[in-house]
Amino acid sequence: MAIAATPALAADGVDVNVSPNTVAVNAGGTASVRIDIDNKSAAVAPVTGTVTITLPSSVSFSDAIQNNAYLTGCALSNQGKTAKCSLAIPKSQKGQVQLQLGAQQGTPTSSLSASVEVAASVPDNGDKSFTVNVTGSATPAGVLGVTGTVTDAAGAAVAGADVTATDSANKVRATTTNDQGVYVIDVQTDPFKAGPIVIQAKKTGFAIGKLTRTGAAGQPITNADLKLALSASPSASASASASAAPSSAPPTSAPAATDDTSAKTGKGDGGGGVLMWLIIAFGVLLIGGGGAAIFFLLRKGKDDDDTGSGKPTPTVYGGGAPGGRLPVADDSPTMMHQGPLVTDDPYGDPRTQPYGGGYGGRTDQYGAPADPYAAPPAPPTQQYSRPTDPYAAPPTQQYGGRPAADPYADQTRQYGAPQQQDERTQQYRPQQPQGHQQQAPGQPDNRKPLDWLDD
Repeated sequence: MAIAATPALAADGVDVNVSPNTVAVNAGGTASVRIDIDNKSAAVAPVTGTVTITLPSSVSFSDAIQNNAYLTGCALSNQGKTAKCSLAIPKSQKGQVQLQLGAQQGTPTSSLSASVEVAASVPDNGDKSFTVNVTGSATPAGVLGVTGTVTDAAGAAVAGADVTATDSANKVRATTTNDQGVYVIDVQTDPFKAGPIVIQAKKTGFAIGKLTRTGAAGQPITNADLKLALSASPSASASASASAAPSSAPPTSAPAATDDTSAKTGKGDGGGGVLMWLIIAFGVLLIGGGGAAIFFLLRKGKDDDDTGSGKPTPTVYGGGAPGGRLPVADDSPTMMHQGPLVTDDPYGDPRTQPYGGGYGGRTDQYGAPADPYAAPPAPPTQQYSRPTDPYAAPPTQQYGGRPAADPYADQTRQYGAPQQQDERTQQYRPQQPQGHQQQAPGQPDNRKPLDWLDD
């Protein structure tokens, strides 16, 4: 290991130190190195500037960077081979940064030199260098990995691009570019097959970029950089095709026929839509009409029930308490019976039996006893006969006859008939029910089985 000579320390400046001066790392392993920058300047203002650490090609830094408050903004570049920090160190203070570095699997045993460069606002003791000793392993049988960058046509980094690498055995490994457009595909534990490796990058808005590199056994593929062009928009392609069509062939009548067909097809589609709406409207009308018909039928049935229940009850003069309605006969046709009910009358028809002698028809005389064995008495000297004047008032007292009928009375009235007199007892019999009457409670039912139809 060799360390560059250190110039004499400036009386007024900064002092740069590397620890350790020799960094030992195994292939596939990591090691750390620390950089100290001591402000020994007499100036009151802080010392400002930058410090840059550069590694050899087979070694790289990892993202594990530790720094204090006087060294800030540390960032990696060049695929992890360069680290750069900003410094702002007050008087008599020290800035410090510690970095992790490593060698890829399969790196052969070698001694490599790294450098530390400080650019400060005050003089420094010069650039520093340190040595990295790599202890290699047996040469692997395949390609250890692929690294590179992805940029656009203008050279700007494309972050977030998807990158894949495929070997001849169809082994595929994938990764994504970082903010600087750098990608690293590490396959040291399971290397690619030596030979051609196809690297492909893609991102939305860009055309797919592709390249092929040949990898050697035991070595990684580096600087596999890709440039992505912006993808053409679909509208631009369509416009270009439309503008190119007239120049390639003269216009014919075929496009017009196509337009007519399209127009007719559109009309046909519209007609189908109108027909569908008509069918829907017709169905709605059918459903609405059916619902209305059902509603009115139900309403009519309810009205019929209400009308039946509100029928007037026939008035009976002189009869018993009204009985219950017969549900079966409620809706039957009504028949009016104009004459008296036909019943068996033990007394016979009073109209065929005489009640006395009529007007002046009595044979007995006042003061003469009745002798059943004597000869008929002589005609009375005074009789009560029918008045000769039909418009004269009837006598106020009659013997042996019925009262004279009222010539102005209603002969068709059926409510109550004149009482009838028993021939033998000379007493009036109970009035027989006439017209539409109901049987009094406790009386025998003399009606025939079908007489209820006359009611």
